[in-house]
Amino acid sequence: MLLLSEVPLPLPADSGAPDQARDLDEALLLLGQSPYDAVIVDLSRGNHLPDLTVINRRAPEAALVALTPVGSPECCFEAWRHGAQECLSLANIDAPELQRAARRALERKWLNNFVEERVGLLESAFQSVSPGIAVLSADGNLVLANCAWRAFAQQTDDALSSLDVGASVLDALDGCDELSAHELSAGIRLVLSGCLPTIRAEVSRVFDGASRCFLIQIDPMPERQGVVVTQTDITDRKLTEEALRRSEIDHRRLLEDLPQGVAVQRDGVFLWVNRSTLKIMGFGAPEQLVGRRLESVVHPEDARSLNDPGPRDIRLIKADGSLALVEIRSLRVVFDGAPAVMIIGTDVGEHRALTARMMEVDRMSSAGLLAAALGHEIKNPMAFVSANVDIALRDAAEALRAHEQAPSCPDAVHQLVAALREIRGALQDARQGARRVEAVVEDLRAFSRPEQRQDAAVPIERVLDAAVNMTKNELRHRARLTKTYAAVPAVRGSEAQLGQVFLNLLTNAADAIPVGDAAHNEIELRLFSEDGRVVVEVRDTGAGIAPKDLSRVFDAFFTTKPVGQGTGLGLAICRNIVQAMGGSIAVRSEPGAGTTVRISLLPAAEEESPASHTSTISPLKPLDGALRVLVVDDEPLIGRAVARCLGKHNQVRWVSSGREALEVLDTEHFDVVFLDVMMPDMTGIDLYEQLSARAPEVVSRIVFVTGGAFTASARLFLERVPNRQVGKPFEARHLRAVAQEVAALAGTGQIDRRRSC
Repeated sequence: MLLLSEVPLPLPADSGAPDQARDLDEALLLLGQSPYDAVIVDLSRGNHLPDLTVINRRAPEAALVALTPVGSPECCFEAWRHGAQECLSLANIDAPELQRAARRALERKWLNNFVEERVGLLESAFQSVSPGIAVLSADGNLVLANCAWRAFAQQTDDALSSLDVGASVLDALDGCDELSAHELSAGIRLVLSGCLPTIRAEVSRVFDGASRCFLIQIDPMPERQGVVVTQTDITDRKLTEEALRRSEIDHRRLLEDLPQGVAVQRDGVFLWVNRSTLKIMGFGAPEQLVGRRLESVVHPEDARSLNDPGPRDIRLIKADGSLALVEIRSLRVVFDGAPAVMIIGTDVGEHRALTARMMEVDRMSSAGLLAAALGHEIKNPMAFVSANVDIALRDAAEALRAHEQAPSCPDAVHQLVAALREIRGALQDARQGARRVEAVVEDLRAFSRPEQRQDAAVPIERVLDAAVNMTKNELRHRARLTKTYAAVPAVRGSEAQLGQVFLNLLTNAADAIPVGDAAHNEIELRLFSEDGRVVVEVRDTGAGIAPKDLSRVFDAFFTTKPVGQGTGLGLAICRNIVQAMGGSIAVRSEPGAGTTVRISLLPAAEEESPASHTSTISPLKPLDGALRVLVVDDEPLIGRAVARCLGKHNQVRWVSSGREALEVLDTEHFDVVFLDVMMPDMTGIDLYEQLSARAPEVVSRIVFVTGGAFTASARLFLERVPNRQVGKPFEARHLRAVAQEVAALAGTGQIDRRRSC
């Protein structure tokens, strides 16, 4: 310890008495030589209060003890104000008491430093926070304000800018004309009076010509000692909220305008739908769907697949009760702050109908290109059919005339036999020509079946040969055709659609080769199996495809052919057909070196063996006696032809309409009824349905005779009924065999469900 006193204190030297300095200079010298825990300053003689301040600055770590005269509280107050931590009366002072006073001063010094440090930190934090804070007393005076509040007050144009600590905020705000200032004043009064627990309000201020938004919050202090007013600049937050609001509006508007249907559901209930969803389902307003359960508009058989992952097709029940086929995808999203599921749907029914129409356009375009070739293929056999029939008629007339003139003359008999032989040869050639025409018609009919099953077992070799037959006339003037077929299983797909694919590829190959040099060009067809798939390759030695065009050959409406010679749909449709069957298609080409198109298809399941197109007549024993046969056909020549085929050993009656057949069947019994499917007035289908109700025993005896079902309903009917079918044209022996078989089965009560072609 260090004692600053003009006179020594009466303390024993051995009792731990402090070092003594008689004046301030000596005390400062000692303080500079060594540190002291405490400095004792005698204030009983002279004015040494300023010395306390000087010593506190020179040795701020030392505690200060002031010695005051007895009964002098004013002196103690002044000593504390100048930095003393302890005051001690000079009466009865001794060394132990002096040391206790020094310890108390040290403790108070440490405590004061701690408090000042914490207060400084709090003050610094209070001044540093970004929200403006003002503390008002219970009478509305400004007690404390931080820097942010002062900056806020200084930037305003109202009375707040003139406020200092101690000023009345309520008076200043009451004198302001701005509406928000009056609201703030009223809010402070309400919280001060205890009418409201707290108030939050947004006010606007214009700073430097720009409007800014502030959140004002008024909270009461404990025991209503005052209020704390907090202002936070929320301009950026408001701008962000506004941007988010506009972004949400833009996103919802974008979703509204999407061509795909978009719906949001939570727990199976519609929360929001866009206009496309309403259009797909035939509703007029969102309120008709929002709030309804999803299962109420989904076909019951498809409801279980709603939660399946990945894209899937479902049938939706439209407002009018009809169905819409939609491909949907589901995404987990947050909607209105809670988890939900967004469903995106595309009306694939319309898309697939458009695709079917495009395929039909391409089919018709291909058929138009092949019309001349098919005409040539039909005209050739028809030419010798007509010629041979004319020859047979001429020879028969001459033989009959010679026989009539000399019936018993040996030369006439000899001439008759020779004429019959000539007639037989001519008719055999005519039959061969008719079979060639039948083959061309059958190929064309297979090509034109757009509604065939998509997953049937198709013998690929037969489809390839049919496409070759249809393009034969076009190919032979351009290139040699080479076929290399390995034994392969049937493929899974549609015969008509595969025929369209091969027809397109063969036509493209022919178009790539100029006419007139067939000996030096080649079109090769290869059929083989590879890696469990059936592979078809169509290679030509034509001009090839430029590299810049090779990547676009499958694009719709892209073509390298001159204007008017191609639609640009062929390869695009080929790819769609092949991919729909689970296969793949690729093109390799080099300019001047030709092009190779490779198609890889999935084989059909082993049990899906294709139905044979040859007649399968069961080995029944011939019936004893003649059959009574009814022929129902609106074409008289067909009726006479059937009568000639069957009439030699059977009784055949022909009628030209279904109504006439009903009258005949009501009164007469027939073993077999050959019924034409397509007839005017009453079709064969209508007659069949009426007989099923009126004479069901006759139904099993009906054999349908058809040149092709031209309507979808007719095709479905023929697939549904179990009766035998005979296709036009037909042969006499086949017709007789079918008649005997049907009559025999009808006699045993059985119906043969096999088909004849």
